[in-house]
Amino acid sequence: MTIALATLSFCIGLVGTFVTEQLVQMIPFLRSKLWVPHLLFGYHIHYSVVGLLCVIIGLMLIPQKRLFALCTIAFGIGIIVVHSISDGRLIFIE
Repeated sequence: MTIALATLSFCIGLVGTFVTEQLVQMIPFLRSKLWVPHLLFGYHIHYSVVGLLCVIIGLMLIPQKRLFALCTIAFGIGIIVVHSISDGRLIFIE
């Protein structure tokens, strides 16, 4: 059961990120709002940062809620995988 939920969370991260990136490419309004450089102190923030935050939060939650933590980590890894494939590199901030 645990592995099935973690796998489902990973797949939701994969599919959700893929669908979001496709919608942003197809809809000009979304592209203008979401693909403009997200600058924070002069740095471009990539979607992989959201995945990294999910992994970090999941790691912090392990002592209290193991199953939720595992699902959060798997979800974050799914986001990072799709963004890395679509961007052609593993990148968080540039």
